[in-house]
Amino acid sequence: MKSLDLAQTIKLMIDAGCDTEQIKRVCDGHYEHEQTKRETQRAKWREVKQKQRLSNVSTKNSVDIVDLSPPSSPSDGFPPGIYNPLYTPPSLTPSSSPSHTRVREGFDLFWKSYPRKTGKGAAEKAWAKAALKTPADEIVGKLAKYTWPEDPQFIPHPATWLNQKRWLDETPAVPQKETLSQYYARLAMEGEQAEANVYTFRRA
Repeated sequence: MKSLDLAQTIKLMIDAGCDTEQIKRVCDGHYEHEQTKRETQRAKWREVKQKQRLSNVSTKNSVDIVDLSPPSSPSDGFPPGIYNPLYTPPSLTPSSSPSHTRVREGFDLFWKSYPRKTGKGAAEKAWAKAALKTPADEIVGKLAKYTWPEDPQFIPHPATWLNQKRWLDETPAVPQKETLSQYYARLAMEGEQAEANVYTFRRA
């Protein structure tokens, strides 16, 4: 019953000669009805707010999980997570990702070309780290031009060679071998010089 309806009801009751007790009961009934209605509305409002808070908490947690997740691969275009300062180079385990495939193929070629097959596990980790900044063909191409010690025990381990970025070492110039014609020409010049010296000595 609305307030306007209540006022009209009270007026009609007064015109009809109803006593004060009857009018009071009508007013009390109207008050209890309005109180029940307001309590129902408050309960519905609290239920809606509770659902909104739960929804906000769920959304916030899902965003935090995404922000804290580390990158899948450095070649995916994603930078390392700002909440994860310890960055691990990509694994060389088999994967369908093209970047992992390229890293694996590059290491296999490097391992076949390197003159000393020692510490393959450490070499895999060193290769994965080096391949992030340097093309594989540049590193492998340097192996053929690199000057290796004659004694195999002095050849550095593959991991050491990679960690020290030895492919950036300057390659010393290799002296060219003298051809047979050059050898005979040099002997002839030396012989002529020797004869000239002997002739000068005899005249003296």
